[in-house]
Amino acid sequence: MLAFLTVGCDAEVLYAVYGQELTRVPGDWLALGASWAGLVVGCAWIGVLAAGLFRSTTAGLASVVAVPVLVVPLVQMLMGGKEWDADGLPARLRETFLLQWPFGGDRYLAAAVRVIAQPFGGALALSLFALVCAYLLTALRGRGR
Repeated sequence: MLAFLTVGCDAEVLYAVYGQELTRVPGDWLALGASWAGLVVGCAWIGVLAAGLFRSTTAGLASVVAVPVLVVPLVQMLMGGKEWDADGLPARLRETFLLQWPFGGDRYLAAAVRVIAQPFGGALALSLFALVCAYLLTALRGRGR
């Protein structure tokens, strides 16, 4: 709800300052909205996992802020400032699997790979993966005792 409220307030400020040109809905609004929703949900999970892992709300908030401030520039530096090319990945994966993707799943996979191929999406995926692994290690370690 906070993300939707933020988008609404930003749209109103843009309309008040610059007029109607910047607040028009783009033609590919569905794809943009889906990737935005994925980033919102990913950032929320980073905060929840970090808060649960470190047992502190402040650490969760710091992890969410660290993704765009620290991890994204690091991923951009490692990638040389380029985006990873995801063209042809669904076709290569289709050849690898024995069964066919149901309901055109290769389109959804290609869209997810395009989001992850961007520096922010890659940083978000990397942070989520690291936090999930750390959370699983701490949860399994606590049960073993």
